[in-house]
Amino acid sequence: MITPPQESAIILQAGRVHHAPGKITSCPQVSSRLLLMCMEGCGTIRINDHFFDLQVGQFFFLPWHASFHIEANTHEGLHTLANHVIPHYTQEYGEVCWGVSHHPNDKQASNPFRSDKYIPELTGIISGTLTCSHNLFLLCQYIITWYQSDYRNEQEARVLGQLLINELIRVSTEKTDAQNMPTLIQESIAYIDNFINTLITQAELADHLHTSESTLSRAIRKHFGYSTGTLIKHRRCKQAQILLRTTYKPINEIAQAVGFQDIYYFSKQFKKLTHETPSQYRKSHLVL
Repeated sequence: MITPPQESAIILQAGRVHHAPGKITSCPQVSSRLLLMCMEGCGTIRINDHFFDLQVGQFFFLPWHASFHIEANTHEGLHTLANHVIPHYTQEYGEVCWGVSHHPNDKQASNPFRSDKYIPELTGIISGTLTCSHNLFLLCQYIITWYQSDYRNEQEARVLGQLLINELIRVSTEKTDAQNMPTLIQESIAYIDNFINTLITQAELADHLHTSESTLSRAIRKHFGYSTGTLIKHRRCKQAQILLRTTYKPINEIAQAVGFQDIYYFSKQFKKLTHETPSQYRKSHLVL
């Protein structure tokens, strides 16, 4: 594993949070860039002076030193995932001090080794839905499992921190690109990603989108330059990439998880897209 620079991003806290029905969770100043994901229930969230509805499948990436207030629905409650990344973390003396400050009077609030970093694609409040960024969801789940283990260390924390920043940049950039993408294409990608491990046909996709197969095929070929079937295979392979990078799952299980029943066909399609076999890709990109 490549050793990241000693001033790179780092994960210093991650976990799952249950918000009881009607409960208000308030944090006046979070000394990190916090990624929040809503997994169950609904409610509202105020980030600084901005109010948002909080629904299943939504995520928010907060600015540095943001305040937030979450109010869970009185009937359902909320279940959220939280990942704290420090964009610029210099070497502290001794062992890493895990955890982040949630209040300006906390001990770590003025830690000189921790600071924000200007990232043009990630300024302000970044929001989105997990249907369009399934890789981000998988990465956050993995980070939480890793953080809650007894074997975390600084090098892994830095690798995962930078990986999370990179994935957020990708999601933010794709979201910007999607604003110029026809609605039919956006909805096609969202459906494919949401049902990535199932058999998806052009007829099924067209039926779900309430359009004809010919209209769908023309739209996809016009936008991407290739067929609907190729788009589906590309999305499956992109999903496989994140699993190869962040898990030790056997390659045949990964193939099935992203919708390929034949491992040899999966390897052929994966190499066509990435110019590497799944094994070669894992060897050069594994972050564990």
